[in-house]
Amino acid sequence: PLSTIVIGHTDNYSDEYNAFFLARNREMLNSRWTSEVAQRTSPTGDHVGDEETAIWQSMGQPKRVLVIDDRVPEASLGAGFGRMVNTLSEIASAQHCFVTFFPSDVKDGNRDELSRLGVRVLHGDLEDHLRHPGTAYDVVIISRPANYGRYGKLVRETHSKAAIIYDAEALYFRRTEQRAALTEDGPLKDQMVADAEQMRIDETGYFIDADVVVCISESEASFARSIVDESKIHVVPAQLVGPIYGTKPFSERQDVLLAASWLPGADS
Repeated sequence: PLSTIVIGHTDNYSDEYNAFFLARNREMLNSRWTSEVAQRTSPTGDHVGDEETAIWQSMGQPKRVLVIDDRVPEASLGAGFGRMVNTLSEIASAQHCFVTFFPSDVKDGNRDELSRLGVRVLHGDLEDHLRHPGTAYDVVIISRPANYGRYGKLVRETHSKAAIIYDAEALYFRRTEQRAALTEDGPLKDQMVADAEQMRIDETGYFIDADVVVCISESEASFARSIVDESKIHVVPAQLVGPIYGTKPFSERQDVLLAASWLPGADS
């Protein structure tokens, strides 16, 4: 039928027409946006990684910051996680920062607060993520010694140009030393002393390896300064955001209960 001939002819013409303009416009686009096209990354098959890279590029390629801690932080947990929420909030609110958070041990948790702050929570294997072709962090913050021991070397290997910040959070070997001093069981006491010494050696190594060290008290900072140059040590005191302090002296206060933390358990 004539209609078939006409439609077929129009479709062929349309295909040739579109192909011509597609090739011409691609050439014009590449010519006009040479630097932007050069920065484009090709799909790798890692949909999550590719999506994150695309978002980062669409934001104008701000500084990429990776933060590693034990679990998705919630202020109600204690154990320094309220401080981590404040830290992520401050970094995410800064201009030109693209923040990703990796929970090393506990993957579950309320992520609503981090989502509200614009912080992306990393799923899956950290090594795969760090080796992804489109991943290039400018700053990596590793909180707590156990995490530095697990990931410090990996970060150095995969992101040699990134600045590594060791968020000491506490001197863990001192905690073990204090527990050993209160322990009457001889063999257990000896084991704790040995553990504390190994932890001291490990933590000393992390202070040396990191580009920047953050301590939360002058007491802990003084230990760090005995190991590395003072210029790389920074003291950022842990502070609660929001509470208003009263003026009553200690002698006039009553009915106050302090719950230090539920996470360490009854033996801590």
